[in-house]
Amino acid sequence: MKKIYFVFSLIVFVATNSFSQFNEVFEKKYNLANNLVNKSNFQDALPIFLKLDSMAPQNSNINFYIGLCYINSFDNKAQAIPFLEIASKNVSNESMGDYFETTSPVYSLYYLGKAYHIDNKLNLAIETYNTYKNYLKPDQKDLIKDVDRQIEMCYNAKKLEANPLKIKIDNLGDSLNSKYPEYSPVVAIDESTLIFTSRRPGSTGGQKDGDGKYFEDIYIANFNTAENKYFNVRNIGININTDGHEASASLSVDGKQLFIYRDDNGDGNIYVSNLINGEWSKPTKLPEPINTKSKETHACLSPDGNTLYFTSDRKGGLGGMDIYSSEKKANGAWSLPVNLGKSVNSIYDEDAPFMHTDGVTLYFSSQGHESMGGFDIFTSTLAENGLWSSADNIGSPINTTDDDIFYFPSADQKHAYYSSSTLSGIGDQDIYKITILGEKKKVAALKGLIVDAETNAPLVGKMLVVDIAKSDTIAILSSEDLSGEYYLTLPTGKKFNLIVSNEKYEIYYDTIDIKPSTEDQLIIKQIALKKLLDVKYKFNGESIGIGDIVLMKNVIFVKNKPNLNPTSEPEIAMLADLMKANPTLKIEIDAYIDKIGSPQFNKKLSESMAETVKQSLVSKGVDEKLISIKGFGSDFAITINRNEQTRLKNNKIEFKILTNK
Repeated sequence: MKKIYFVFSLIVFVATNSFSQFNEVFEKKYNLANNLVNKSNFQDALPIFLKLDSMAPQNSNINFYIGLCYINSFDNKAQAIPFLEIASKNVSNESMGDYFETTSPVYSLYYLGKAYHIDNKLNLAIETYNTYKNYLKPDQKDLIKDVDRQIEMCYNAKKLEANPLKIKIDNLGDSLNSKYPEYSPVVAIDESTLIFTSRRPGSTGGQKDGDGKYFEDIYIANFNTAENKYFNVRNIGININTDGHEASASLSVDGKQLFIYRDDNGDGNIYVSNLINGEWSKPTKLPEPINTKSKETHACLSPDGNTLYFTSDRKGGLGGMDIYSSEKKANGAWSLPVNLGKSVNSIYDEDAPFMHTDGVTLYFSSQGHESMGGFDIFTSTLAENGLWSSADNIGSPINTTDDDIFYFPSADQKHAYYSSSTLSGIGDQDIYKITILGEKKKVAALKGLIVDAETNAPLVGKMLVVDIAKSDTIAILSSEDLSGEYYLTLPTGKKFNLIVSNEKYEIYYDTIDIKPSTEDQLIIKQIALKKLLDVKYKFNGESIGIGDIVLMKNVIFVKNKPNLNPTSEPEIAMLADLMKANPTLKIEIDAYIDKIGSPQFNKKLSESMAETVKQSLVSKGVDEKLISIKGFGSDFAITINRNEQTRLKNNKIEFKILTNK
């Protein structure tokens, strides 16, 4: 999948009364910090922004960048919240990157939502994401899709946290973890040895990436039975580690083959090292068709050594990184890899496959499926017919609202090792040991297709699931773009309202009654949507229909006030007559104004203007429930305010027909 990236130009501001004093200092710091941010080196950019904040306190854009640095930091992500809260009080689409700007970009709201999300303030996250979404234009489809996905994951988190696993989680401690990232634990079957990856100081080459993190090296530790902890942590040695990136991937069941990842100057390949007479050999690169010119990052063997599972972003996948399998031939070569399909892979990234010793249970990490946020850990089971079961989130609190990756279960599956970016850790990512004390409650998996009722063609549909007893939304999701497939899990013993929408189809309503059960349930349901009739309406001499946006040319306001000019009355009355003649017609009133005032003033004024039009319609007998409003301020001004004539082009009222049901 194409990833969403927000590209910023670094904006440095100076308080008006201190401009002359700090102009040169700000300019130098601007150039340095801009270079660091462009390289995603948030770690080294942060102290510069903190210094700028001390020079120009409460500056919205400086606070935005401080928050951005914290949310991309090793271990201080929650510290982004107060800075982004300040930044988000003064946002505008008009931020141009000038040093004297006093507003912050609307992306402040997105990252504030993300900070709340990571900090498990889920209701605040949903509210903030929706506020950010209101600033997006309809044609910004990738950004809308991304924020909808963030909201979906917040609801996933709420649902999963309501059905937690009974577990004990132990951080492996500062004898193994540091304030730097530790991840990808690989454990011998008797758990006497643990191999892992770290980006701590003292790496073989001593180099840092552009993001300020040390290159990856592989480390090894032994288990001290008397003290019940891993000790003797050491670099695995120069046979394996080089001046570049190396990361542990997996260990064969017999403990004699270690699969590792090497960056290879950005190419990314999988290597294998063999344990010979107690020493790890120099790794050899796996041949094609495993490694290619694409990036391959993680691999593991099946218990019998005959199947290799690995991740790759090669062409033909379902998303970014996908999981593939390859069978060992009689001559020792590997067969052409096979994508594991939609049950395992998603349009997002998958990583860290691990096949359990039972030979059928695959553990892996994914940003897709029912993730709570970032990467979550899932399982899928290989059936005798060769098909994989739908990905199952292993649950909270193992999975959190941040990245949870590299899960390594014991043979009896009663405990496991994994890495997580939880806020309570020692550093960025830490390695933990989990003891599973009890299973999560059984759930019902609801899956199927959303299709056109007449043609049976798959559709994109937005699905809302409401717990009837609590009147609480527990899931919001969309079916996949091309297939129309959907999948979600629901608690048993409850009734739910299911609401499915597509702007070109009638809204679908249904009630699902899931009976209590001691076993997981599977409910397959096809949802057929009926197409809306292509009804046309006459307004002001024009033919309009569902989804059309209509400019109200004669609706004019008193300058800088939400008061209607009397000449607006006939056109508003015309719209009222249209709605009363079609009493189920729903519309949205959108107001836009010029750039004369501040962004905050313009936003509030435009909202008041839209509300004025709504109340005028209500006073003429239109049901207020049929009218929604949005005020866009001056964010989408179409021309520069050179004179009164061009200013008026930016002051407009539009209405959009949403539905007629």
